[in-house]
Amino acid sequence: MNIQLLETVPTDELIAELERRRRRINDCLESREDKDLNRVVHAVAESWGIATDSLFEQSRANVVCQPRQAAMFILRSSFKWTYHAIGHAFGLDHGTVIYAVTSHKPRMANNPAFAHRFKTASDTLNA
Repeated sequence: MNIQLLETVPTDELIAELERRRRRINDCLESREDKDLNRVVHAVAESWGIATDSLFEQSRANVVCQPRQAAMFILRSSFKWTYHAIGHAFGLDHGTVIYAVTSHKPRMANNPAFAHRFKTASDTLNA
């Protein structure tokens, strides 16, 4: 995985924001309802070969965006989460989640690599 980092010194504000995000991620992964989220995030991250924390980043890079959208689709279709709940878990607005869910089927049809990784994640969850 090749992610470029900005060559800037982190500000106190940035450090505080990253700490808030880390706490939000940990809070989500620890609650009972979010055990589903924990399972999905780990299965998707493993299938795509990325860190679980990267799924919660606000990145638009395909290496992060596509697996995050796959996780959103799984939470909606398999676990019946609301768009709002999924958005809250990932720190995104529900419209973004709707887009992720509705764009899933065309991506599965047009992107064999995505489809293979998604199937691998789904199989892991169903094992």
